[in-house]
Amino acid sequence: YDKDYNFIQMWTMYPNRQQAVAPGKCFSTDVVSSYKDGVVTVTLKNIQNPTVPTEEILQDEMLYKWKN
Repeated sequence: YDKDYNFIQMWTMYPNRQQAVAPGKCFSTDVVSSYKDGVVTVTLKNIQNPTVPTEEILQDEMLYKWKN
């Protein structure tokens, strides 16, 4: 969590290759949840990295889901 910019940042790590994808993906701190057919899904909304603006394709990530 970056409190200066108010976002969550995630890096994909490849331990066997000893490398990470940089820059990391950034996500809004606003949680998006949905309910369909008894299943609750919580998603992190992908946002542009405010410290390193790029032309990346934004893709939301599912944080977790459960059957209600």
